[in-house]
Amino acid sequence: MDSSQFYVVLLLSIFMGVCLASPIKDQKRDRITKLPGQPKNVKFAQYSGYVTVNEQAGRALFYWLVETPASDGPSSRPLVLWLNGGLGCSSIAYGAAEEIGPFRISSDGNSLYLNPYSWKNSHQICIQQVTKEQKFISGHYVPQLAQIVYQKNKGIKDPDINLKGVLVGNAVIDDYHDYIGTFEYWWVHGLISDATYRMLGIACDFGSSQHPSEQCLQALILATVEQGNINPYSIYTKPCNDTTSLRCSLGGRYPWMSRAYDPCTERYSVLYFNHPEVQKALHANVTGISYSWKTCSDIVGDYWADSPLSMLPIYQELIEAGLRIWLFLYICCGDTDSVVPVTATRYSVDALNLPTIINWYPSMIMARLVGGWSQVYKGLTLVTVRGAGHEVPRHRPRQAFILFRSFLENNKSHLYIYIYIFIGVLIILQLYGFSFSFLPFVDFLLIRIMGCSQFYVVLFLSIFVGICLASPIEDQKRDRITKLPGQPKNVKFAQYSGYVTVNEQVGRALFYWLAETPASHGPSSRPLVLWLNGGPGCSSIAYGAAEEIGPFRISPDGNSLYLNPYAWNNCKGICHPQQCFGLSLLHVLIFLLLCSAVANVLFLESPAGVGFSYSNSTSDLYTAGDQRTAEDTYTFLVNWFERFPQYKHRDFYIAGESYAGHYVPQLAQIVYQKNKGIKDPDINFKGFLVGNAVTDDYHDYIGTFEYWWVNGLISDATYRMLGTACDFESSEHPSDKCFQALSLATVEQGNIDPYSIYTKPCNDTASLRHRLGGRYPWMSRAYDPCTERYSVLYFNHPEVQKALHANVTGISYSWKTCSDIVGDYWADSPLSMLPIYQELIEAGLRIWVFSGDTDSVVPVTATRHSINALNLSTIVNWYPWQHDSEVGGWSQVYKGLTLVTVRGAGHEVPLHRPRQAFILFRSFLENKYMPLPPS
Repeated sequence: MDSSQFYVVLLLSIFMGVCLASPIKDQKRDRITKLPGQPKNVKFAQYSGYVTVNEQAGRALFYWLVETPASDGPSSRPLVLWLNGGLGCSSIAYGAAEEIGPFRISSDGNSLYLNPYSWKNSHQICIQQVTKEQKFISGHYVPQLAQIVYQKNKGIKDPDINLKGVLVGNAVIDDYHDYIGTFEYWWVHGLISDATYRMLGIACDFGSSQHPSEQCLQALILATVEQGNINPYSIYTKPCNDTTSLRCSLGGRYPWMSRAYDPCTERYSVLYFNHPEVQKALHANVTGISYSWKTCSDIVGDYWADSPLSMLPIYQELIEAGLRIWLFLYICCGDTDSVVPVTATRYSVDALNLPTIINWYPSMIMARLVGGWSQVYKGLTLVTVRGAGHEVPRHRPRQAFILFRSFLENNKSHLYIYIYIFIGVLIILQLYGFSFSFLPFVDFLLIRIMGCSQFYVVLFLSIFVGICLASPIEDQKRDRITKLPGQPKNVKFAQYSGYVTVNEQVGRALFYWLAETPASHGPSSRPLVLWLNGGPGCSSIAYGAAEEIGPFRISPDGNSLYLNPYAWNNCKGICHPQQCFGLSLLHVLIFLLLCSAVANVLFLESPAGVGFSYSNSTSDLYTAGDQRTAEDTYTFLVNWFERFPQYKHRDFYIAGESYAGHYVPQLAQIVYQKNKGIKDPDINFKGFLVGNAVTDDYHDYIGTFEYWWVNGLISDATYRMLGTACDFESSEHPSDKCFQALSLATVEQGNIDPYSIYTKPCNDTASLRHRLGGRYPWMSRAYDPCTERYSVLYFNHPEVQKALHANVTGISYSWKTCSDIVGDYWADSPLSMLPIYQELIEAGLRIWVFSGDTDSVVPVTATRHSINALNLSTIVNWYPWQHDSEVGGWSQVYKGLTLVTVRGAGHEVPLHRPRQAFILFRSFLENKYMPLPPS
C-alpha cells in the first residue's frame, strides 16, 4: 500500500470512528459545553476531540462535529464530512472558521459570531482536520476516500457508511488539464504576458507537474512577478497585505501557488485557536504539542510523498458505480480563482467524455439574478459560482448554500432551466419567421443587417460656410452655459454647449458639450481631449459625460447634479477632502502634483440622429456609417476650432470606447493626413486613447468567444458551434447558423450584465436587450446601468435643454441615450482598424489602448489578439501597475503603442474604476508608464 492509499484509509477510519461507532462515553466526553466568546442562544450540539488511527505510532486526528439545531431534527439529517486540502492545511482554519462552519471569528481573535450561511443550518457537518491550502487538494482527498468507501461497501446491503455522493470545489483533478486550463485563464484575464504564456506552454511538461523543470520554474516565477500583488485566490478582491502574492512556494506539486489562502480572517483563526481556553474547550492539544497551532503545516506540505497525476480514473469508476448505487457527483468552481480556475475544471470534466443530460444554463438566485452556470452530465454535475474565488462559501456564501442544498436534494437546482429552454425555443422559432408579440425582448433577434446604398458626400465646403455665417467669438459667447438646473454650488470651471453645422445643404448639425478645467488650473494651458462613445448610435453625453469622465453625476431623481470627483477636467478625484484627511504632508503634496494632469474635455454626440444632434434630412438617419461619421466629425472639429480659436495649436487628443474603436482611429487618420506638410496645424493632434475597443472583426470574434468560454458563460457545445458557424472574416453579415449560435450563447449567459459580468444588472432584462442584428450581433449598443435612466430623465427636462442650448429646432422625438434607427441601419463598417493603427504608429503618434477585464462584450482577450496581430516589438514587458499599493491592472509597452488593462473594470472603465481610469488618463497625457510596482 502506498502512502496515499494509507492516508485515505486513515481518513476512513476516523470517519467511521467519529461519526458512526464512537463509544457513548467518548461521545459524551467530546461534547463541547461552550466555546470562549461564543454568542448566546446557540441551539445546536457540537463535539470535538481526537480519534486514534494508529496506536503503535500514536497517530491521532482531530475533528469537530456540528449538528443541526435540535428544532430541525439532527437525527434525521444526513452527515457531511468536509475536508480542506493544501497540501497540509486545516479544515478547522478554512472550512469551519471561514467558509461553512457555524461561527465566524471576530477581528480581535477573541470572540465568535454566528455564520448566517452555515451549512449546519440544514445538515450536520463533521469537519476533519487533515492536511495544506483551501479545499483544492481535497480534489484528491475526496475522490480517493470515496473510492475506498465505495469499494469497502461492495456487496453490503445496508452499509454503516452509507455514502451517497461527493462535492468538490475548485479542485485539483488532473495535472495535464490543470496546467493547460490555469495558464489559459491567466492569459485570458490579462495576468501574464504573451511571452510568458508561450514560455509556460513550451517549458512546462503538462504530463507531470510533480517535478517541474528549471525552465518551467523560471516561467512560473515570471508569471508570479507579472501577476503582481493580487490575491490569486480571488483576483478582483483586495489582498489582506502587500505580500500575499509573493508567498508563492515554487516547490512542491503545484509550483505556481502558495499553499495557503491568506485573507485577514486567517489571522483571526490563528489568534483564536491558540488561546489555551479555546483549546481546552475543544478538547484539543491534550498532549501539549510543542508548536503553535497553524492554519497550514509547511513540513507536511513540503515533504508530501505521493500524488497521482490524475483523479480521472477514480471519477470514471465512481460515475459507473453511480449508475448502480445512486452515487452522484457535484463539482463546483468559483470563477475568479486563478489558482485552480474554472478553465482547469472544465478541461478535466471534458476529458471524461460524459454525455450531457442538461446543457449549460444560468442557475438562479434570489431576485432572478444569475448565481453562476451549470451543466448536468450523466453521472456528474458541474456548477460555477459567479464572482466567487477559491473559497466559494467565503466569497459567495448565499450562492454556496444554495449549491449545497441543491446537491443534497439532487437536481432541485434545475427548476429555472425550463424557463430558459422555453426562451431558447422561442428565439430559434423567431429566427425562422415566427413572431411572439408578448415577448418584445425577442424582437431583437429579427433585426438583420440591411443592405444600404453607400452614401458618401464630401463636406469640405461646409467648413467655409460655417465660418462665414457668424462671428466665431459671438458664437462662443452664446454657447456659454450660465448654470445647469440642479447644478451644485461653487462650480469653478467654464462650460459651453451648442451646435456646430457640418452640412448646410441638408441641415446636419452636431451637438457638443465642453467642460474646461477650473480657472485655478489654467485652462488656457491645458490640452484638449475629444471624447467619443460608440454604439454605433450612442450618445457621448449620456455615457462619457454623465456616467464616466464628465464633471457631474446625475442624482437618481433625475433632477439634480453632483460633482464627479474623478472628472477628467478636474483633479478633485485624486485627493478630495475625505481622502486627504489624515494624510501626511508628503502625500498631500504628491496629490497636488498629480492635479497637474487634467484637460479640457469636449463631448460630441455623433453622428446626426444621436442625442441632440440632428439632420433636417430624415434619410441621413438611415444612411449613417463609418466614413460619413469620420468626415462629419472632422468638419465639426474644423468649424469648432474657428468658434474657439484659443484652442488652435493646443495639444489635442482623441479618446473613446467601444465602437469608438472605429470612430477614434478613423478620425485620427483624417486629422493626421490633413495635417501633413503643415508646420503648425490648427488641430495639433498628438495621439489617441481607446478602451474596450472594437478593433478587428476576426480577432474580436475569436477573443470574445474564448472569453465567454473561459469565464464559464457558455457551454462547450455552443463554443464549438460559434467557432464553426460564425465566419471570423466578416461579422457584418452573420449567417443564420451564426445567429442561432449567438442566440444560444445569450440564453446560456442568462440575466447578467454582459458589460460587467460580476456586477448586478439594473433590472431583470439587462442581458435580454442584446440586438442580434447589426455589425456586432452579440452586443446591444448601450450599457444599461441604472445611471442611464437618470440621464434620460434629466436631459429631457425642457429647462435643462434650454440651459444647454439644445433641441433648438424642436426635434420631434425625446432625447435618448442611443438611437435605434442610426444603429440598426448603419451602412459601412470596415472589417479591421489594424491598417490604420499601422499607419499612425509609423507616424509616431501616441497610441494607448485600455481594457476593463470584466467586460464580455469587447473583452480583454479580443484586444490582446488584435494587438498581437500588429506584431509590434516590446519595449517594456507585461507588468502589474500599482494603485494604492495594490494591483490596478497590467500593462505592456510596445514600440508605438501602450496596452493597459484595468482590474475589475467592465466595459465603461471610468464608471467601474474611476480612480484607476483617472490614473490611466494622467499617465497617457504625461506619456509615462503606468505606475510601476515597488522594486
